[in-house]
Amino acid sequence: MFAVMRIEKRLVVIGGRNITNSVNTHKEISIKRRVSNESLIAFMGSNQRVLSKLPPEMTADFISDTYLRLQIDSIDGYLNDLSSKNSYPIEAPLEEYLRPYQPVVHWGPLTDRNTFKQDIIAETLEIQTCLRSDSSTLSIQAGAWSMVNLSIGLYSLEMYEEAASMGLWTVNLFRTLLKTDPAVFSPYLVHSLRLLSTFYIKINAIDRAIVAIEEAILIGRRLQSPFADREVKFQFGEALITLAYVSDLRGDHSTSLEAAQEGVRVYEEMVINSYIPNSPSTDYQPSPDKKKWAQALEKFSDKAIYDYSRAQDQLSFSFQRMGRLEEAVQADMKALDVLLYSGIIRSHVTVDIAALLYRLSHQQFHTVIGLDQALIFAQHSVDIYRDLCEEDKQKHILCFCEALYEKANILGKLERYDEALAVWKETSDLAKDIIDDQVLRADALSELSWSYRKLERHDEAATIRTESVMVYQTALNSTSDKAAHGYFDLGVDLRLAGRYSEAIEALQTSITKYRALAFNDPDRYTKNIAMTLNQLTLAFIYSNQHEEAFNAGHESLKLHAIMIDKDSTVMSEYMSALRLNLFLAVTAENEFKCVERANYSVICARGLAKKSPEECNRLLIQAILSQAIVLC
Repeated sequence: MFAVMRIEKRLVVIGGRNITNSVNTHKEISIKRRVSNESLIAFMGSNQRVLSKLPPEMTADFISDTYLRLQIDSIDGYLNDLSSKNSYPIEAPLEEYLRPYQPVVHWGPLTDRNTFKQDIIAETLEIQTCLRSDSSTLSIQAGAWSMVNLSIGLYSLEMYEEAASMGLWTVNLFRTLLKTDPAVFSPYLVHSLRLLSTFYIKINAIDRAIVAIEEAILIGRRLQSPFADREVKFQFGEALITLAYVSDLRGDHSTSLEAAQEGVRVYEEMVINSYIPNSPSTDYQPSPDKKKWAQALEKFSDKAIYDYSRAQDQLSFSFQRMGRLEEAVQADMKALDVLLYSGIIRSHVTVDIAALLYRLSHQQFHTVIGLDQALIFAQHSVDIYRDLCEEDKQKHILCFCEALYEKANILGKLERYDEALAVWKETSDLAKDIIDDQVLRADALSELSWSYRKLERHDEAATIRTESVMVYQTALNSTSDKAAHGYFDLGVDLRLAGRYSEAIEALQTSITKYRALAFNDPDRYTKNIAMTLNQLTLAFIYSNQHEEAFNAGHESLKLHAIMIDKDSTVMSEYMSALRLNLFLAVTAENEFKCVERANYSVICARGLAKKSPEECNRLLIQAILSQAIVLC
């Protein structure tokens, strides 16, 4: 803590500009997270009757979170007061700082979050006690170390605004200490800057995150030498990976890839060159080199091993953003192998293994990884998440559903529809419990409906699709196109089930939604309107509503004729529209409209044949023959 320590008498002025900036930033953060119930929380602590009458949503967890935030506010206020004095006593470097640099590692609440939170609250109270002491006896060194622990603890509790607030003070404390002994305190400033960047990312302060991590890299690069401590080198790699990540968030993918590659090289210079094979295994099962991997990795700390795996994973994402999928797969295979062979026994490592398996199974890599191998990855991911859900369902259910989703998707691509259907059903049932992400449930229901359609179980497909559409309606706003797509698919399912009047109603709803979307983005949604008009025309024909079919069919032809000049991809749908109109002309009873539609269809077919003779000459012949039948 900011404990009483042996200090020298000399005073040093605290950096004015940095402190002023930090105070301003703290005020900005403080305004964002200001708690409006301070007096209520203070009163509750001394009045049991009021506590018993609180509404049920005012949980003990809420109260303890609010109390902790109030303690952070108090620390913020004490540090503001200390900074205004503009000086502090100088002390000789503490023994902890004279040892080889070791990062502060805070794994967070591994089991009981409430117990962990109580420890953090106790830490804040101890810090306040020290800060209320005589400022001339405070140890800035001990306090800075404690502030690192506090900020990481707050981050582990997902209190990101508070972590950023304390992280900013930590950076300024180490900046101040840096003036007294750069060699001793530089690694700790790099560490605190990297953490601050991570905290800023979580509160979406991307520009601040970039500034913090670039400063960390600038200082860290100066510390690199053949004689630098191992942890100083690893820290530099970690900072580069953070830069790669935040650059991705900013959309600067080339900078991201450059930083990720340099970051991985830092680790590989320490580990890979002597021990790990040049090309990773392409199977989930341990490779024959497992023993060699284990021998290499056991020389390093758990954190270094974990960070190296994370570096490979970030490199994979950076490669993917640049369209280099094979290299992205290779990097994630290395990341997976590192964790599998490392022997780290921690729950978060198991979670990372499951996440890597899920990523490697994802459809984005199916052009590189075969479907059978992707299914193996997906199954292993599902198995791990299933076990994790038994331990903490609330924490892992979303990832479990996403892993099931990908497994079902692969089974569908392998045309194993019965198995896919069972997985989709499990996914949609589980997703009911994810209150914050009902769209995932709707997506799973939609895919379950597709599986029923492929098995030609159309009534069941329509029933499930209806549920999916209802969830989309309630979970999404009007700017989303998922409900429009859902009603389109529902209309098709209902038509295939022979429920034509319901199909017409669903398709008309779909068109209404597409028209609203096309008002703001006509280039994107006019095609959807035309496709839906084709389906509506077909449904009208099946239900013998020929007048309505003529209207829908004519609008479809007009829209396709306009679009074909700008977008050749509508060719197949335009040809389908023509076939539907020709069939309508031959089968309807209104002779005048039949002749009119046949003639118009021949004109459209001639236009298509001029654009694409090979594809459309046969269609033109069909149109002329249909015209002849109608005129006879």
